[in-house]
Amino acid sequence: MSKVSHMVEDALFQSEVGTIVVDSESKVSSWNQWVERYSGIEANQAVGKLLSDVFVETSLSSRVIRAVDKCITMGHATVLSQKLHKHPFPFYRTEEDSRQEQRMLQMVFIKPLDMAEQGNHHCLVQIFDMTESVKREVALRQLASEANQAAKEIKEKELYLNGIFEGTSDCIMAVDDTGVVERFNENCCHMYGYNPEQLSGMQLAELIVLPLKQNPKTPDMTDFLEEQANSSASMETQAILIDRSETDIELTISKLSVNDAKRYVTVFRDITVRKRSEKLLEQMAKYDSLTGLANRTLLHDRIAHALTRAVRNKTKLAILFLDLDRFKLVNDSLGHSLGDELLKLVASRMTKTFRSSDTVARLGGDEFVVLVEGVSGEVSAQILGEKLLLSLKEPFIVKNHSLYSGASIGIAVYPGAGNTPEELVRNADVAMYRAKAEGKNQCMVYVDEMNAQARYLLELDSEIHQAITEQEFVLYFQPLIDLKTGRVTGAEALIRWVHPHRGMVSPADFIPVAEDSGVIWEMGKWIIDSAVRFVKKVHENYDSHFKVAINVSPQQFKNPDFLNLITRSASLYDVSPEAIELELTEGLLMEQTEHSIESISEISKRGFSVSIDDFGTGYSSLAYLRKFPLDILKIDQSFVADLPSSPDAISLCNAIINLAHSLKLSVIAEGVETKEQLLFLQDQGCEVAQGYFISRPLPEQEFILWLADYNAAQLFE
Repeated sequence: MSKVSHMVEDALFQSEVGTIVVDSESKVSSWNQWVERYSGIEANQAVGKLLSDVFVETSLSSRVIRAVDKCITMGHATVLSQKLHKHPFPFYRTEEDSRQEQRMLQMVFIKPLDMAEQGNHHCLVQIFDMTESVKREVALRQLASEANQAAKEIKEKELYLNGIFEGTSDCIMAVDDTGVVERFNENCCHMYGYNPEQLSGMQLAELIVLPLKQNPKTPDMTDFLEEQANSSASMETQAILIDRSETDIELTISKLSVNDAKRYVTVFRDITVRKRSEKLLEQMAKYDSLTGLANRTLLHDRIAHALTRAVRNKTKLAILFLDLDRFKLVNDSLGHSLGDELLKLVASRMTKTFRSSDTVARLGGDEFVVLVEGVSGEVSAQILGEKLLLSLKEPFIVKNHSLYSGASIGIAVYPGAGNTPEELVRNADVAMYRAKAEGKNQCMVYVDEMNAQARYLLELDSEIHQAITEQEFVLYFQPLIDLKTGRVTGAEALIRWVHPHRGMVSPADFIPVAEDSGVIWEMGKWIIDSAVRFVKKVHENYDSHFKVAINVSPQQFKNPDFLNLITRSASLYDVSPEAIELELTEGLLMEQTEHSIESISEISKRGFSVSIDDFGTGYSSLAYLRKFPLDILKIDQSFVADLPSSPDAISLCNAIINLAHSLKLSVIAEGVETKEQLLFLQDQGCEVAQGYFISRPLPEQEFILWLADYNAAQLFE
């Protein structure tokens, strides 16, 4: 066989066509990666065995066995068309398909191979996935015709293999040991812009950016090819296109020997979209998507560096912690969209108040922090706080509304109020709560005697314990809808506290206290029990596929009995774990402790699905997305709010959706408040949405009534 055939055969092993070779004794002699992937059977488990023995535990079509026997004994070729024999092999495209016994739609070619040097008939079995595109049927018929000729002539076999070589979505290029291009598929021409005559004979160094800028005329090119081939690992670099522009690629190099001469097969994959998504996510990791200010992560990093300079230069710095006084009233009365606009205006005004060398950050919600270096002491820091309050006194004009937003500011000065970023921010926060408690719209400097906040937390802790006993907590449910079908797929369970004196208390106020005091465990047990009981009720009366999403706090998750708790609740109410989704925070996953990895893996094994709540709001990392067996990413409402008018919001949401889909994760968008947002997310492939445009969170009975009256057509018409 020619050296071209050797190179093409090597590419065939990595191709997207299933290939099995059966020898004259009806035993498997070759089993490529495609077959491994979709059968779940490794090559070393199949080679040397009969096909019927390989698939002994699953159903292999008897037509396949008969066709292989005819091929070996009589030299007959057979085509099993997907129209008559849809699922001859037990191959599955996804794990979900395997669980549901939905086999891949297949076309199978079975044909003899004349192995002249052995004097025996071998059988070549090729399997094509016909699921994605019916358009390939014509091409496959042509390939079947070529395959019949391949049994007679080596030339025809090469033509057939060349069709497979060209059919891959990657760029494949064969080079000699000096990097001279000898052969390539059509995708290479499409990507680079060269015609075949131009590309043939070029140096690999002219086509990719090489490490250390190796010179192709020196042995460095040979060393590079050999080293990369021996590493068995891919590398990221850039392809140099015909117009000298560069595009990101992933490059894999493998080595083969043809007539005692070294040749290398290079496989290029365009990763431009992936790199763009990674860059956007890196941006998200440091900056607040709504305001463009530094987020918590970047703020703490800058405070740490500022402390290093302050220690070295014996200077002082101040942390100003600001919380808007009436922001909740704006959100509740005018809606989150208008509230977000107000936050952006506040951020802009704060940035103009301070120097460019100062750091203005948003921690989340209506909380902002400012880092100021070089203050002379507490008095000068207080003057800065008063200046900031003065800048916020002027009304903010938001969508024809004139809004006044006072603020409470707490100030912590180094040295004296803390020696770490965490201490300084926490103590500035304590001072801010003191400012709120003493009348709001003022600033106060932290001193050690400030303990009013601690007393308040103790009171709130006591009231939470009483609230559990007096059954003051209730669950609300916000529906989740499938953006393809409009069907209500489930609801998120949200706890509310109906306080006898304070009225409705926000979870943002009492959840952190419950976490700190440990009462979150008892509260969480009640939430899980109530939510599972509710989903059982919906299953019995409305929809057996309905799911409930339950928020899990870090303290709950770390409790050794947590896994047994949710399992017992599901068993008690006879609810399948598949109907229960557990929402975890990014901060919890970022710890990546052995416990969290093992726990999430066990949650997945038991059938519960796992989602990441408020993805991208300050702690995003690509590492944990690969490490944990996750099912769902939830896009935070702050990213959805500016859709579809903001190019930045569009880019961020598309980056998250593309990243999630590349990792086989579903996407839920939170905070959908307009029809335009709903339709945009639907067009971008987001699977599920929730938000006030669909429905506000509702108590159980109101939710049941809403579900009974729900009409999907009204949302999308």
